[in-house]
Amino acid sequence: MKIGVVGSMQYTELMLEARDKLKQLGHDAFVTRLATAFVGRTDEEKEVIKIQQKNNQDAIREFWRMMQGADAILVMNLSWFSRNWRMSAGALRTGDLGQLRFLRHGGML
Repeated sequence: MKIGVVGSMQYTELMLEARDKLKQLGHDAFVTRLATAFVGRTDEEKEVIKIQQKNNQDAIREFWRMMQGADAILVMNLSWFSRNWRMSAGALRTGDLGQLRFLRHGGML
């Protein structure tokens, strides 16, 4: 299954971790190509990068184009996710993706 992983770029490292685990489970998972600029940066640096990418690289459209043709999108709602990280991380570790919700063509899988 081709799965796009989306969320706030403040949590790029967690999105990359989720992408990597999905790949280990046999999925064709991806994040935006613009994510690499955020890895290892402070929150303040990430804010500056987000504004630069939004204004100069059309970051939203770049990822929108990547999502076309995806089977599902994993939305990492990290305000919820941070409170429930252990459950969600456990689901990724065990491969029990039924605990996670995937948005597919306007509906839930």
